[in-house]
Amino acid sequence: MSLLQHTGPSTLYTELAELPLPVSAEFIGGDVARITYSVRDHERNTIRSLTKTFTGWITSEHHTASHDSSEIKAFATSPSKSRQAILREVSNGTNTKRFVEIWAGTQIEASLDVTKYHDAFHTDNFTFSLSFSPSETSLLYTAEATINSDDNASDDPYPKFIYTPHFGEPSRTKKRSTIFLFRWKRSTAFTRAAKEDMLLVALSLAQPTQIPVLFGQATFATEDVIYASGHEHTKDGRLLGVKWCFNRPMGIWEIKIPESATLQGTPLGAKISCNALKLTPSERSCRSPRVLYNDIQIPTKLFWFSNPVGGPHASCVSLESRDLTTGANKVLVDVVMEPTPENDFPESREADPRMIMVDDGNEL
Repeated sequence: MSLLQHTGPSTLYTELAELPLPVSAEFIGGDVARITYSVRDHERNTIRSLTKTFTGWITSEHHTASHDSSEIKAFATSPSKSRQAILREVSNGTNTKRFVEIWAGTQIEASLDVTKYHDAFHTDNFTFSLSFSPSETSLLYTAEATINSDDNASDDPYPKFIYTPHFGEPSRTKKRSTIFLFRWKRSTAFTRAAKEDMLLVALSLAQPTQIPVLFGQATFATEDVIYASGHEHTKDGRLLGVKWCFNRPMGIWEIKIPESATLQGTPLGAKISCNALKLTPSERSCRSPRVLYNDIQIPTKLFWFSNPVGGPHASCVSLESRDLTTGANKVLVDVVMEPTPENDFPESREADPRMIMVDDGNEL
């Protein structure tokens, strides 16, 4: 008879205890049912609630899950529709904690407390990012970098006294918009990813630019290539307000993330250097990059909005694109100065920067 041996802590209890439990159900019209579940979270020692809406036949193919909470600052669904990313802020008196969560259906696949790695999440239309990688194992989001995360913080004894320009009066607290990369390893046992299997890094440029650039609106193209909008300081060191002002110095950048192997062992919250290339000319104010894929999920086109730098704060908008194979930029919808029967107004008007609609109605 073999002796019993301790092989380490078991996750069986946690797996069973975190299974969603239905607590209520109701029909909300016709054949649409809404079911509310409670889910225990051992990491935060709390109980969450989530809601599933079933349309038509009540099967796994005909439902959507939603997380109803004032703590949720932003969320996004993965390309396969099988995962949700949630940026959560939990206030407890004077303290605020921030979490990045990945949900696979009704179970948490990964969750990380990011409170000490950066300040508030950026969820406005002008710097907001929340993008899954094609493999759905990485996530991009934008947050306010902390003062201590600056490279020269240890060299300057008075960093908090240095004036740092902000994004305008409605965005006075936004001064250090930074793209963060969150990456996790999926557990083969369908349990939550362990902390040692998660990576969180802040992206920075390997070659510092002559004029400081702050990034937002980041989106994945491939596992290691992303596109983002870069907000540039003026030559005299100012950062112009961005809310509804589309004549500011901005450009579209291609940023390449280092290979996964080189990031292994990187401390959580560390800053990594990335090679980057500005794709748009300095006389154009460009924003809202969107990637178009072909039938085999290869990125083929990049789209963005464009305005002239300077002049009116809200001038007419152009829709431009870049062929990701040839690297050629093209104006798809130009500004019509004098409409003619052959060149009428193409109905291009300002839209929510989170979405671009092309003429066939497909969302990019």
